[in-house]
Amino acid sequence: MLDLDQYINNSIKVKLMGQEYDILEPTIGMVMQINRIEKDLNEGNMHQKRIEAAKVLMSYNKQNKIFTDRELEQIPFEGLSRVLAEISLLRLKADADPN
Repeated sequence: MLDLDQYINNSIKVKLMGQEYDILEPTIGMVMQINRIEKDLNEGNMHQKRIEAAKVLMSYNKQNKIFTDRELEQIPFEGLSRVLAEISLLRLKADADPN
């Protein structure tokens, strides 16, 4: 049996400003939204696009926390890059799972 609940409940823990959040694996709709956000990505808008993508991905969490641009702009560049990479790894793990 293919258990889709394993994918729906798949998450990583992220600690930000003393609070822990369980960021869920992105849905296909979210991946499509990220593709639309990044469609016109260029050197001039790269940082703002990264914030937009992070807001979509990080706001999909078990705590129902909606992150703001201002909150995400407070995260150091490397930290934001790392969290985006970790969320992307959730998808890669799902692709490799024979379930």
